[in-house]
Amino acid sequence: MACGAEDGQFSEPRGAAIDADGYVYVADTGNRRIVKLDPAGKFVTAWGQPGDSGGEFQEPFDLVAAPDGTLVVLDATQQALQRFTADGEFLDLFGTENSFYRPRSGRGRRWLPVGCRHGRRTPGAARPNRPADHAGRRA
Repeated sequence: MACGAEDGQFSEPRGAAIDADGYVYVADTGNRRIVKLDPAGKFVTAWGQPGDSGGEFQEPFDLVAAPDGTLVVLDATQQALQRFTADGEFLDLFGTENSFYRPRSGRGRRWLPVGCRHGRRTPGAARPNRPADHAGRRA
């Protein structure tokens, strides 16, 4: 994996998801896009550009491959979720400021899911940054 903005390169990748067919999707945060890789890890396509509208990103932070074949992307700066087809076609955008995440104040500021209790771990929390498929199985 190389750093950069060209096909197959990344800048500050954050979240990743694997769909039912084995395709890997990466939230390429620094390039403000989503990258799709085939099951062997080869570049397939990328979509997104800087902006605040549907299909545009400020900080694509994490994503999930839904059982219906769509992708849901969390943009931490926009405070919104966007839904796409597996090929990157924009479907819809929903959310308002602080509706999904809220900033944690103080040093080492973190983003926390709204409604989650502090100190409770979710499945897989002991193994962060490991991709999971649509059924939640860790890679």
